[in-house]
Amino acid sequence: MSESKTYSCVIIEDDPVFAKLLAKVVNRIPDLKLVGSYSDTVSSAMNVLRVKPEIIFLDINIHGLEGPEMLHLIDYQPETIVISSHPPDIMNDYNIEYTAFIQKPLKSSEQLHEAIEKCIGNIEKSA
Repeated sequence: MSESKTYSCVIIEDDPVFAKLLAKVVNRIPDLKLVGSYSDTVSSAMNVLRVKPEIIFLDINIHGLEGPEMLHLIDYQPETIVISSHPPDIMNDYNIEYTAFIQKPLKSSEQLHEAIEKCIGNIEKSA
């Protein structure tokens, strides 16, 4: 991971326990800065448009619009880590670009770290 750049991220997750776990992991990574955590897609869409985070942790089934529908409301493509209790093939139902898929419950933080590193790598390549 880069030593000089900090990447902004938001968590959009309606399970308070999982959102807290994600925030704890994110806050331990020096390259990431958590700029918001939201439990519904309506308030998150407005705030994402305002702060334009580089990385979004996005729950699929969430209050308001489904997570992928919310992505269609924003005017840029952040690196997106999709989070769901469903298996990965649920993404066949959605037409969105995403960097990584994480299935709940999280079995180890290593999978999350790998997804974050992939996002950062993609951001650095496109810079």
